[in-house]
Parts: sequence; C-alpha cells; structure tokens
Amino acid sequence: MSSVAEWIRDRVDTSRTTVGLFAGDVAAITLFVVLGELSHGIDPTAVPGYVITNTLSPFLVGWLLVSIPVGMYGPATDDSRSKLALRTAGAWFLADVVAQVIRATPYIKGGASLENIVVFGLVSFTVGGTLLVFWRVGTAVVTARRRSTALA
Repeated sequence: MSSVAEWIRDRVDTSRTTVGLFAGDVAAITLFVVLGELSHGIDPTAVPGYVITNTLSPFLVGWLLVSIPVGMYGPATDDSRSKLALRTAGAWFLADVVAQVIRATPYIKGGASLENIVVFGLVSFTVGGTLLVFWRVGTAVVTARRRSTALA
C-alpha cells in the first residue's frame, strides 16, 4: 500500500496552489456539464442527483484517473503556455474517453448508441477541453505575473 501512496506523492504537489488548481478544474468540468444540460433543456437544479450521477461523475472520474498519472497536479513545470495547453487538452481527451466508456455502461442511465457517443465525445472534448485549457493557461499567466511582480 505504501507504494501506491508514494506513487501518488510523486505525482501530486500538496500545496495550496494545487488545491486551488484542482478546485478550478472541478469548476470548469462542472460548468461544462451544466452548460450541456441547459443546452438540452434540462434544469440541473431540478434533477441534481441525476445530473451528478449520470453526467458529472463520469467526467470527474475520468479526469482523476488521467490527470494524476500524467502529472497535471505535479510540481510546477516551466512549460510554455502552448505546451501547457497541449498537455491539458491531451489529458482532457483521455479523460473524455474514460467518461464515454463509463457512460456507455449499464450503470449509467441514458446510455447512447455508438454514433451518439462519438458525437458527444467530440462535443465534450471541444467544450470541456476549451474550458480547462483557458482555466489552466489563464492560471499560469496570472501566476507568472505575480511571481515577476514579487521579484521586482
């Protein structure tokens, strides 16, 4: 069991900054789900249990299963903004695939045909990915400005 804990410790920086980054990721994914539900005429506040269980949870699980191993919460790197955007988009793509697989199981209500999964996968990659990339790159820009101001 300690090897699992060590593996996670090697990939997750436990600073307040990382906690804030994680909270922002969850907020971006939640916003993506809420926008999607609203676009389908569903009021997420009217059926929160359904939305959380059948829509939000698969994406959060997918993000957690992918983001930690690929180092999205690891010690800060000096990635350029474009590299950060590509890393974030790549992680979201894999998380989206995981979410689509989860949503295709009989445990999730409202399963879809393969065609619908492909279309929804592309839409969720584009919309969710855009929100996450803007959040991640925006955070990096603000953090870099704060550091440069503090050094001046």
